Amino acid sequence: MTIKKILHSLEKFIYEINTESRLARVGLKKEQKIAPIVKKYQWLYSLPTINFVKKAYEEEKNEDNKKQLKLLFFELSESFLYSKIASLEDKIETFFNKSKVEVDKEKIAYYNLGPLISKTADFKKRESLQDAGWQVVKKANPQMLLMLKTALKSLKKDLGFVGQIDFYQKKKTINYSQFYHLVQEINSQLQGLYQEKMGKFVQENLNVPWKNLRNCHLSYLTGLNRFDQYFSKEKLMPVFEASMKDLGFFIKKQTNINIDTAERPGKNPRAVCYSSKVPEEIHLIIKPIGGFYDFTAFFHEAGHSEHYGNMQSSLPFAYRYLASSHASSELYSYLFESLTRNPLWLEKYLKLPKKVAKQVAYDSEIINFCLLIRYLGKFSYEYQLFLSGNFVKGPQLYAQTLTKFTNFIYNPVSYLNDIDSGFYSADYLRAWIGEAQLIVFLEKKFGQNWFERKEVGDLLQKMWEPGLKFDLEEILERNKIGKAFDIQPLISRFKKALV
Repeated sequence: MTIKKILHSLEKFIYEINTESRLARVGLKKEQKIAPIVKKYQWLYSLPTINFVKKAYEEEKNEDNKKQLKLLFFELSESFLYSKIASLEDKIETFFNKSKVEVDKEKIAYYNLGPLISKTADFKKRESLQDAGWQVVKKANPQMLLMLKTALKSLKKDLGFVGQIDFYQKKKTINYSQFYHLVQEINSQLQGLYQEKMGKFVQENLNVPWKNLRNCHLSYLTGLNRFDQYFSKEKLMPVFEASMKDLGFFIKKQTNINIDTAERPGKNPRAVCYSSKVPEEIHLIIKPIGGFYDFTAFFHEAGHSEHYGNMQSSLPFAYRYLASSHASSELYSYLFESLTRNPLWLEKYLKLPKKVAKQVAYDSEIINFCLLIRYLGKFSYEYQLFLSGNFVKGPQLYAQTLTKFTNFIYNPVSYLNDIDSGFYSADYLRAWIGEAQLIVFLEKKFGQNWFERKEVGDLLQKMWEPGLKFDLEEILERNKIGKAFDIQPLISRFKKALV
């Protein structure tokens, strides 16, 4: 056994897992079968292999090599945990893929419920669609709980970690207790503004008071459907290509980034990026339905695809595949996504009249604000859940926490389905904080129209050169963009944008 052999096999393992997941997700396979792949590479994430890497890490004197070995240790540890639940996940994913509900005598695929809710103007119909979706989730909950408990048991028994918080704090080098308090501080500073602006927004767009409203209505608001005429799905690719060209990225020449916009019946409509082989094979996927959400979701995932697709193939394996957290990659996704909320960008690339562009920018910033508040609530729930380890109280804790933060009613049934694995919710929040700092930096250095400057693309290329070696806060400080966990640019951003 050698580290070189482990890295070679891990690259193949990641590729096969990504490919199987992608083919099922885009509707090219009816059933996801990851478990056989996991079994095939069983030696790779076995305890002897993990302990071999751990010993190499502990004995390594070179700091850079030591960092790579740490990333490898945690990657193999996560794969080991995944091996314990792979067959369960296959069953759950296949169950959701095959599930259909009947609403008003119409049969609807489970994964089409979300997009349909976001486009349904009928208030009661939205709630009927959500009711149907909840019934599917309810049936899956016992298996999802078993999957979670199985992973946590193995985490303690086999890998020797106290629990979820302990494992991810060490993997991502972050103190979640301190971050939890930072999250409460952000909410404290923004909750008043949120209540004021969101209350008016709900009244104007739903014609009802903002009281006892279920979160399905938030999904409808998120779509910004009254602007659909400006965001046809036919415009998506031409606008994306034109915008990226000004930054110095020529999409049609990026043969390593495969863009899938096909509308297959079994395709999950949610946009996603698969970094199957970095940087040689990246997949950017969406099932466009038309409307603003297509653009914001696609540009978000394009941030990932450009980040991974523009890395140097000469980078060590660990710095192409094994980030300590997803926060740094989300930084670029949030930056690209922010273009769709920029009135100057909307005027130039979508040819929106100035008044319309200003309104779209304002309304989309309200939605972005609401999503931030939701994720503040999501992380708070997840942290408290894993801190207590009391899953019996999970449904109640979920509904109470999310409802308290967002003022929309959340159903306890989604207490497992709405969890992002590995405290990804915290990675998103770190990206929100970092993106606010990055935009302030870009506007000061390159002006309000920074998005049409090739120098910005050159800067991004420079930031991508080290690959995944540095985490978000290190990137900000190394490039003199901002300070770690400085929340004031984020606070100021919303107070300025939503006057």
